[in-house]
Amino acid sequence: MVIFARKHFSQQNAATFSFLINMAIYLRAGLAIVRRFAVNAALPLFDAAVLFGGMYFLKNYWEHNQIYVQGGAYPALFMQVVVPSYIVFWLGGVYYSGGYDKPVHISRIVRGIAVGTLLILVGYALLNEDYRFSRALILLGAA
Repeated sequence: MVIFARKHFSQQNAATFSFLINMAIYLRAGLAIVRRFAVNAALPLFDAAVLFGGMYFLKNYWEHNQIYVQGGAYPALFMQVVVPSYIVFWLGGVYYSGGYDKPVHISRIVRGIAVGTLLILVGYALLNEDYRFSRALILLGAA
């Protein structure tokens, strides 16, 4: 279309038309990239939301029925930093073990969660006592 514009339009009109054509091409390419990212990120983002909700309910159950029966709660740092880092390890393990590849194999997903859990537990063992919240929540969250 740019060649056609240069051939059949005046110099100024051809430059304007070429500019508009190039802008349309770049806009379309940008939209294709955004769409491809959204399609590829939809399932991991949904998994992250489900894991975060599950960990929220597990934390509430665990702190009211097991740990802090007399009162108290986990610090806000747990849900704001620690749980999202757990989710990154679990979903990273699933991703690197091929859990998001087609066709979906449950064994790859389980292997990825197991690897992520193992990495979380290794890191947990190296943390200071102030940042060790609960191994049980790690294992229950992985389950």
